[in-house]
Amino acid sequence: MKARIKINYAEATKGQIFEVVEINGKRVTVNINGRNVDFGFSEVQIVSLTTSDIFNLGSELLMMGSKPLQGWRENDVNNFIAQINLPITKSLMRKSINHFIWG
Repeated sequence: MKARIKINYAEATKGQIFEVVEINGKRVTVNINGRNVDFGFSEVQIVSLTTSDIFNLGSELLMMGSKPLQGWRENDVNNFIAQINLPITKSLMRKSINHFIWG
């Protein structure tokens, strides 16, 4: 999974994309030139470039919920997405969850 930085940082400029090391609480850790750097959710945006990233993101998002996946409809996906507060666009969340559930 990758993240686009929204701010200028010492070794990186706004808009550059780096590999995500970890998402923990309200922090995202990215690898910038071999160093792990922490950013807040407002400072980065998660971007996904490959189909496997989309599938894995859907899996990780759904593990945050407590409702079983059986019988989910599009309305259930929309309600679930509305409750998530992560640095990911709603459209990417919807795409990744749908990709994980329905392939």
